[in-house]
This record gives sequence, structure tokens and C-alpha cells, in this order.
Amino acid sequence: MSERYRRLQKLLRRVSRRGTPEWLCLSAAQLLEILDETYAGPNTASRRRMIERDLRQLVEEERVEVVSGTRRPRRYRAM
Repeated sequence: MSERYRRLQKLLRRVSRRGTPEWLCLSAAQLLEILDETYAGPNTASRRRMIERDLRQLVEEERVEVVSGTRRPRRYRAM
């Protein structure tokens, strides 16, 4: 298994479950804090880009949805 695949699996396990109210769903920053060791990098900006890229992929694969619409911060929930 690739490092990215393992990262995506860990991320999926931490994203809020289907049916979770929007206000309880986690943002990318909160997920990054929880998965700190998984998203180790040289600086905060690169770590944030990495998790945002992974979340974008999961949204495109329809495994995760953005529940906050266009509001910031975006909050994520499993589909």
C-alpha cells in the first residue's frame, strides 16, 4: 500500500459519519490537528495543502461531502 492510500484511509476513519449534524462535523484544520503525525511535513502550509488535497480527492470520489456549502471553514462528513 502506498503512503497516500494509508493517509486517505486514516482520514476516512476520522471524518464525521453520515448523518452527523453540520455543527459537529470537522474542518480540515481540526482533522489536521487530530492526524498530526499522519500529515507530518516541513511546515504548516505544506501540511494543510496535503490534507486539503486528500479531502478534495475523497469529495471527487464521493466518499466524503462538504456539509458547510461555500462557508468557511468547510466541514466534512462521510457519504
